Amino acid sequence: MSAGYMTWTRRHLARTGRKPALWDMEARCEPTLVRRQHAFHPARVTPGGKEVLRRLRTRRDPKHAEAVTWYRAEQARICAKVFVARFAAGFEKVFMGMPSDWDVGFGALLPNPYVGLCDRTGKPWPAFGALTTLAAAIDGFARAEKLPAPREVELVRFTFADGRPPVWVAWLSRHWPRLSTPTELPAP
Repeated sequence: MSAGYMTWTRRHLARTGRKPALWDMEARCEPTLVRRQHAFHPARVTPGGKEVLRRLRTRRDPKHAEAVTWYRAEQARICAKVFVARFAAGFEKVFMGMPSDWDVGFGALLPNPYVGLCDRTGKPWPAFGALTTLAAAIDGFARAEKLPAPREVELVRFTFADGRPPVWVAWLSRHWPRLSTPTELPAP
């Protein structure tokens, strides 16, 4: 989606003769657990996602900890992909849209309030670690480019103007969740 959005934006800006820097102001990295009315990719709704969300919300559920572990691992994986894909599409800066979970107050009414890099007390989730690891590896990059790769592999190379060796980032382009899928979590 990032490459398509960037292509559309550049095409429309070209009509004005301007070439401004383009920033992504609200990147997000939560797995899609439930279908939302205006979802960009309804086919990427997590199988069993409603059950995972129920278990995330129910601390007394015997599978609560397992659901949290699965969810936060997925979120970390998605976080790295979101930033890399956006840089490869041409965004010069990317900002995380949701720094902390919204699981209290009015935010708890959201379809999925578990959207942050940290819990509401500031304790970092694995996605925070994924983002800081990625940021340390690519800090100061001059160019990010998506390269041809074998089928079902996404490959991005970050190069640096100061002569540092390139950083390569790759992932499987399949869009289903990794690790144990939520449907494999045993019923209570």
